[in-house]
Amino acid sequence: MATRRSKRSQPKKTRKATPYPTRGGESLENRTLKKHEDEFRGKNVIVIGTEIHPIKNGKQAARLLEELRRKYPKRTPLLTYVWGDETYILCH
Repeated sequence: MATRRSKRSQPKKTRKATPYPTRGGESLENRTLKKHEDEFRGKNVIVIGTEIHPIKNGKQAARLLEELRRKYPKRTPLLTYVWGDETYILCH
């Protein structure tokens, strides 16, 4: 006599959900930064949604990240350096 497996023992089918809406595989934060990158060249910034926050030091960045995570719990902030016009990356 064959035994039946219960529904509980079968693995659940899950869907991967993106943490933020994307269009063409690019996040809203990346699109926002691309639109305004000339204004922030050579600076460290935190981008969340359509907001860009320049940061001066690590303490300010930590405070701002904490505040933004509370304000936008479903978004993932982007912390990045916006390369300057004359910045070169040399590879050997």
